[in-house]
Amino acid sequence: MKIDLGNFKKFGFEVFIIFTGITLSFLFDEWRSERQRVEIEQEYFIRLKSDLTHDTSTYESFMQHSIEKYKYCEVALGYFSGDSLADSIFSFINSVFLFTPYQHTYQEMLSTGSLYSMKTDTLKYDLIEYYSLVSELIRINDIAIEINDRTQQILNRHLELISEENNFGKFKIAVPLSDNLELKNLIFESRTYTGFLKGFIPLLNESAKKLIDLIEQNEE
Repeated sequence: MKIDLGNFKKFGFEVFIIFTGITLSFLFDEWRSERQRVEIEQEYFIRLKSDLTHDTSTYESFMQHSIEKYKYCEVALGYFSGDSLADSIFSFINSVFLFTPYQHTYQEMLSTGSLYSMKTDTLKYDLIEYYSLVSELIRINDIAIEINDRTQQILNRHLELISEENNFGKFKIAVPLSDNLELKNLIFESRTYTGFLKGFIPLLNESAKKLIDLIEQNEE
């Protein structure tokens, strides 16, 4: 039985063409997917830089506020030993900072899985660590704001009682603020949490600036 070498070569050539075509198709799809990934990543880099730049400017204001608030807490606590006036407590109440960091880009990267497909592990892990610390900062600041709200309720009730005294003028029903241990404890707590913020904010500010530098190194 004779083997037709011509047909065999033709068949082999066709197999080679098909294999090459499939391989090139896979390589092209892989290149296109990688190119799309890089384009999306670069777009995220632009947005992350914008978010982090906003955060750094916010941290500067937040830090200044925390310094002032800590001072108000110190003065307010002095009221309980007769060293200052009640007005200092009202100054403390008015010093509330609503911290609103930009986390939209990071949250989108988490939900789409883009964060975990990043090629630069250092940047990826630094982003995760930074936004974890941001969440902790928000938690601490929320506690400080809650303490302010509770303190405000005590002061409002005190003013109501004084108003009632003025209206009826017979009975002394308002307990002096200097004798209100709940108020004193709340202001002490606020000073404690504000102290945490004073130490925490500069660390986050430096982390944000380092992330901006790292992002710029990975931009194309």
